[in-house]
Amino acid sequence: MALKRLFKDIALDLGEVWSVNCDDQQTIRLVVGEVERIATRHRRIDVQNMRLRQEHARDSFEVAYRSTECMPADGLTKNLSRAKFEHFRTLPNLSGAREIIINSQRSQK
Repeated sequence: MALKRLFKDIALDLGEVWSVNCDDQQTIRLVVGEVERIATRHRRIDVQNMRLRQEHARDSFEVAYRSTECMPADGLTKNLSRAKFEHFRTLPNLSGAREIIINSQRSQK
């Protein structure tokens, strides 16, 4: 949500609804569910999930389940074995900067 606010502040509109991937089905139920009150033992989680629920109700983003093995964020936040790192590199929307620069130069010509 912080990135969304930043993009709004600099007037950057990507023209599409953001998709948030989550590997925790309970969190998805808390955000997407229609239960009026969220009951957990952790106040911080209650507040965060209520805020996310409000934003989801405004159609600010959609939530999609993604298994832990296919979670791209893990490649940026965890130490991965060589095999898992190679798998991480094959996930969608992940490519090297060189590829992006070359494609950008081709489209400008």
